[in-house]
Amino acid sequence: MTVTDPVTRRELLACLPALAFVPPEDAAPWSLAARSAAFAAAVEAFAAEYWALPPRGERRVRYNQLWDDRVGPVTGRLAELAPGLDVDPKPPPDPLTGDVAKVIREWFVLPPADRAARRARWLRDHDHDRRWADAVRAVMGTDWELAALAPRLVECVTRGLWPTSLPLPPARVGNPTPRPADYPPINRLFLRSTVAGAVAVLVVVVAFALVATPRPAGPPRFTTEEVGRFLAYREMIEKGAVPPEAPPRYYDWLAAQQPKGVPE
Repeated sequence: MTVTDPVTRRELLACLPALAFVPPEDAAPWSLAARSAAFAAAVEAFAAEYWALPPRGERRVRYNQLWDDRVGPVTGRLAELAPGLDVDPKPPPDPLTGDVAKVIREWFVLPPADRAARRARWLRDHDHDRRWADAVRAVMGTDWELAALAPRLVECVTRGLWPTSLPLPPARVGNPTPRPADYPPINRLFLRSTVAGAVAVLVVVVAFALVATPRPAGPPRFTTEEVGRFLAYREMIEKGAVPPEAPPRYYDWLAAQQPKGVPE
């Protein structure tokens, strides 16, 4: 007799010790190695179907079944899939934002090492086009639950770490680092006075910056004319006729939840 239902199988296995029957550890398919391999295959199958499963429904049911049957080190891999169980991706406002949302979904279900490699390659390949950074901000504004599944990408954009578009400095060939004895002697009095002067200048600059820095403004405001251009651009996108570039501040408007315009 072959038991295929997971619940029935668990109940049967729980009864075996009471019946004084415990299969030997190396008996296939009861061995730890066999059960770990089967569990790992089930987790990868679940990851492959992850976004096709309805959230808050079959996706969570499948996850709970796997969690009840967890065995071996792949349990950590399964736990990493928990944050997206209730995430239902929203329709993107434009094709570029949709491409970023698709990439985030693909990254999320990958194992950590593969995810990091794919993310690094994607950031490098799209480093010279700031429209992608604007599209990431648009995902953050229109579908934050999905964007939160890619915290490293969000951090790179919000902290200004990407795009960089900066070339690496040329390598120095044939110019070894001088030893301490190769440096000229230091006039200590001159050094102390120079450092003191630099510190004084730094204090003045910081104090001026604190006084002159304007207080944070409220949410961005968009004029009625700007919003009209945004709506026209979005309508062209929906009809399939996408112009080469979005109007200025279009992605800022998406990130601000598409507010109404204010008279000039």
